[in-house]
Amino acid sequence: MPVLKDGIRLRRLSRWRTERLGEDMAVLAVASAAGTPRCGIHDRGEFLRRPAVSARRPGFALLLAETTVLVAETTVLVGCAYGLFHT
Repeated sequence: MPVLKDGIRLRRLSRWRTERLGEDMAVLAVASAAGTPRCGIHDRGEFLRRPAVSARRPGFALLLAETTVLVAETTVLVGCAYGLFHT
């Protein structure tokens, strides 16, 4: 298990940044769904399509959870959530 330098940090991302991190989010989503029955995230391409479509709609928001791994001083994605924010 990797040694964490910091705790988990949360940050909200813009649409542009969401598109740039889509591949990393897809890898995390597919890996976390592996072995789970009836989960709709088994396909990386399908996961990439969902936030890309949502990001074009007004009110889109994405929250990213990340941490730093001590061994390589590398920032690692550990979670994400997205949806539409309505006021």
